[in-house]
Amino acid sequence: MERKKQKTPPTQQLATEPDPPHPPSTRLPPEILHQIFSLYDLLSPLDYVDSVFDLLAASMVCREWYQAARPLIPDSHIRCPFTNQSSAKYLVRLRRFSSLLSTSQELGLPYCAEVNTIWIAVNAFLGSPFADNDDSDRSPRDLYTAPEDRNALFKILDLTLPTGLELYVGITPKNHPPERLAARAHFLSQLHPYLANVCNLSLRFPPIKQPADVHLSNLVRAAQATLTRVTLLGVPDPLTHEALILCTNVRSAKIFGGDARATGRILCGWRGLRKVRLTWQQGRISDAIAGLDAACSTLEDVYIAGRSLVGEAEASEVTSALESVVSRCERLKYLEVGKVLMPSLSFSYIDDAVLRALARGCRDLEQLTLTAGRGLTGAKMWDDVGKPRWPKLKCLEVENEMVVDEFVERVVLECEALEMVVVKVKMDNNSGVRRALEMRGFVGDGKGCWKRPEA
Repeated sequence: MERKKQKTPPTQQLATEPDPPHPPSTRLPPEILHQIFSLYDLLSPLDYVDSVFDLLAASMVCREWYQAARPLIPDSHIRCPFTNQSSAKYLVRLRRFSSLLSTSQELGLPYCAEVNTIWIAVNAFLGSPFADNDDSDRSPRDLYTAPEDRNALFKILDLTLPTGLELYVGITPKNHPPERLAARAHFLSQLHPYLANVCNLSLRFPPIKQPADVHLSNLVRAAQATLTRVTLLGVPDPLTHEALILCTNVRSAKIFGGDARATGRILCGWRGLRKVRLTWQQGRISDAIAGLDAACSTLEDVYIAGRSLVGEAEASEVTSALESVVSRCERLKYLEVGKVLMPSLSFSYIDDAVLRALARGCRDLEQLTLTAGRGLTGAKMWDDVGKPRWPKLKCLEVENEMVVDEFVERVVLECEALEMVVVKVKMDNNSGVRRALEMRGFVGDGKGCWKRPEA
């Protein structure tokens, strides 16, 4: 008896037949992607971090999205993704950034190599918040941190090996519980290996005087061999102060709101210093300026701003110290000492004696700014002894109305490299000054700014 063929069920037929080819995916034109990604707000000082991370995530979807999203992310936002993060979102953003960097490494995208500076709030990684009577050190320093927060930070450090660290030191009251002090010591010790790559270190100290901090000072010592740029905000504790003095390879320094005498001692150790910014030093500013004495042979760029209310005696000390330093700065290119914040708060530490020191010894000078202050006129600068020889001077800014017209005229006529001159309205209307500027081919904007078109 002939066996009947059994029919294959329809479901089995479907299973054995090959799947039809997938239709090509619909791709948005680059112009449309650009318009969509441009909606992210990267200009807001508070919320740009989230927008940057959103664009980073979008750039990892596919090659087309990367090409559309990456040009919209400023390089600076990738180089230093966290800057003074006082938001409670700090730790959330840290975990997200760690995840994004891990994904980018898996996809072969170059984001890890582009990051060079990481901002760290030290007290944000000590576990439970600590309550005390000082409200000046809140959020994010007193956020609760879990192990995954610390893991995210060190994952970022492992992936990027940053050359820059910005540390918000935070207060360390004597009444901190032992477990919190131990957690702080352990956290700072964990940072040690990463300091071997750091050439740019920023330390922000709390507004109140801190006790000696052996763990932070050891962290600074770990970067001693590689450190070339330092930014200090506030006054270091005694041990960290001593550790900073030993960082003899520092070439660029910014010190805000420090103690003038302590600043002077730190600067004495930085004999190869080339660029320095000293702002709002507390105490006698002459003590800070005297610290530059050791670096006279290498200094190229000096900016000093301080208190506007300076008595006659202190003003004399400041100008004397400045004259002593400037007279031996043969490589000096830029000098601005004092700043005009508003007419009632105008101050300058440059007087005629300092200007003569500049004239005699600073042949490499490229920019000179003369702000309002005492004892600065520029009169009789063109005698045989003090005739300025500034063959490289490119920019002259005269904000001091006491400076005589003759000084500006002669600088314009004698300095061949000059490209821009900025003067007050009164001097701008002086016939002699205008004639000298026009003879050299300068064109004014009617507001005191003159430039040479070919420059």
